[in-house]
Amino acid sequence: MIIKNITILFLIIFSSITAQEIHPVDKKVLDYPKSFSSIDKLADKIQSDFTTDYDKARAVYVWIANSVTYDMKLAQYPTTDVIKYESKEQFDQKVEELKQKRINQAFRSRKGVCQHFTELYHEIAERVGLKMQSISGFGRVSPNQIGVSSKPLNHTWNAVFADNRWILLDATWGSGFAESSSSKFSKRYSDFYFDTPEQLFFMKHFPEDGKWLDKTLNRDWFENLPLHYFPFPEKGIELLDNKGVLQAVDGQKLTFKLKNLTQTENILFEGKPNQIIPFKHTILEDNVVEFEIIYKKQYGRFITIYLENITFVTFKVLPTKK
Repeated sequence: MIIKNITILFLIIFSSITAQEIHPVDKKVLDYPKSFSSIDKLADKIQSDFTTDYDKARAVYVWIANSVTYDMKLAQYPTTDVIKYESKEQFDQKVEELKQKRINQAFRSRKGVCQHFTELYHEIAERVGLKMQSISGFGRVSPNQIGVSSKPLNHTWNAVFADNRWILLDATWGSGFAESSSSKFSKRYSDFYFDTPEQLFFMKHFPEDGKWLDKTLNRDWFENLPLHYFPFPEKGIELLDNKGVLQAVDGQKLTFKLKNLTQTENILFEGKPNQIIPFKHTILEDNVVEFEIIYKKQYGRFITIYLENITFVTFKVLPTKK
């Protein structure tokens, strides 16, 4: 969330990750002391423990994602800073002072919204000698955002230069997830949002200017995607038709094709909460499985596919008359 005088409720949806061996950088950083007296002390520790830019970048991500908690109260009731100035120079100075105040508050309190995560990552990363970008844009976290405008800014994230390339990362989403039923934050680290492949990252993030490096991103494609959760990125399971808004009449057949599945018996289709949708499946060529359901109005406005009881993708359905 970007702190403005407009309240933007930002809910993080966590991508569950299968159990795997802990990365050596993560292992070392997770053994760090619970607190550091200053950002410089933390930066010095990272500098002494890691030599490559890539490992330093990951170490900063691991520390922030594990040490800072998303502040649900601030997300729901954001504060507004009033800046009084007489010149552009004075304005720029006060903006920088406010940013440093946010960074120091986030470091000390270990709480913040996405702006705090992004600015704190940027600050620590620069102090360990890394080249950085902080990016504002739109983050897709709710099925209600399928098929709607991505222009209102509601999120920030980072990019860091390491291994002779720009690496995308989102320490906010790597820190845990918000439970929509209780409006509480569950602290649960995920490394998926560090060095996320571009094609996956930009399914849920859209930069304010619509560009990434020398590429112009397709806003219409982004806005009309289904909502992906990426529970098993290492398996390469792929949804072949990424149309997120489906028009259907009561009793109409809908088909979905998934590639690289291994166990079709662990598939579940759901409409409204706990409303299971029966399906048929057909195994096609090239490791593709086609699923068929019969849509009923009682299923509601969303259809979600679960793999191994973990959310995989959600579609929006627009019921139409026969």
